[in-house]
Amino acid sequence: MSKINLMKLNYSFFIIFIGTIFSLTSCDRGITREDIMAMPEGSIKDSTLLYYHAGLTKGQMLVAVDTFYLNTRPEMRYDKGLKETRKTTVGEVTNNVSDFRGAQVFPDDSLMVLGDIKQEIVDRGKLKKDKIYTFIKLRLFHEGKRVADGWAYNDECQLASPEASALWNKYLDLNTTQDLVADLVLGTLLILIVFLIWKFIYKKATRGEPFWEDTKIVFQGLFYLFSGLIALLYFFLRFDDSLMLSIRFWPDIFAHWSELPLFAKSCPFVVLLWIISIIGMLVEMIRKFRTWWLLIYFPGKLVFGLLIIGLVISASALIYVLLPTLITFAVMSLLGGGSSGGGNGSRPKKYYYNGKEFNSQSDADMERSNAQIKINKSLGI
Repeated sequence: MSKINLMKLNYSFFIIFIGTIFSLTSCDRGITREDIMAMPEGSIKDSTLLYYHAGLTKGQMLVAVDTFYLNTRPEMRYDKGLKETRKTTVGEVTNNVSDFRGAQVFPDDSLMVLGDIKQEIVDRGKLKKDKIYTFIKLRLFHEGKRVADGWAYNDECQLASPEASALWNKYLDLNTTQDLVADLVLGTLLILIVFLIWKFIYKKATRGEPFWEDTKIVFQGLFYLFSGLIALLYFFLRFDDSLMLSIRFWPDIFAHWSELPLFAKSCPFVVLLWIISIIGMLVEMIRKFRTWWLLIYFPGKLVFGLLIIGLVISASALIYVLLPTLITFAVMSLLGGGSSGGGNGSRPKKYYYNGKEFNSQSDADMERSNAQIKINKSLGI
């Protein structure tokens, strides 16, 4: 290759690199929630808040993926004490019924976004983000016929874009993330235990070094690395409810590419590199091991990477939950000072009787009682 062609190739790679970095770091959302809340009340504010919070626009069509009810008013209230019992996979469950329950929505029903949004913010303390309860107004269509208008409580995984796949909705479901992680961890653990038993039996049966001993698989390390990165990115995405909902309703995320933050833009690239590392790991193992035992060995390594994803998400969630409590204890310890030997802590309270100092009221009372007994004896009482 000539020097000129090599320079052109390097120049092309440089342009691609700069373009990729610019694409990842640019973000044209250009507005904050505080900016929206400062706007005058009206349809413009509602539309802006609806798009910012859930990525929805007035007139957009959605499809129901679960059975639920619309409310006649944008609030929940249970003054009437209404209850219902329904059968689930774990038995019968009794729930309260909202006083404002309206039309029932069934899976595959169509719903049109009418553009109205109502929110209630609950202050959860200084160390936790506020909880936002949201209702959006929808028009329900069943088998093509208009049924009713009502308000849907927006957690919002009972609704989806008609273009979104079932797999897309499953992994962006706010309500079932814990179940997904639990299934991932428990399922991979069971398979991994079987894999480890096989490794133990194989090593004993061969009475020598197994085929994987002293062989470095480069793509295996990359696979584990990208598994951890996927778990962290999913965790950050999961705890940004507004972003999670927006992406759920944007199956074509590249159409909204400029509005996404950096870590969300990096997700498809990390997933792509993760898939490439899996293929590379398989090819590298085939070249180096040349054995049919890879039919067991490769899936075992693959399952271990999936276990890493489940464990990292679980550990991240645990830290997220415990961190405010740990910070609170740390702040209280700093403000409370040290032990009785020094520091800024309050000194223990003292009790006095007849000029003497006592550490407790009972000691002072005992001294008073003994003194009274002595006085009585001297008086012959």
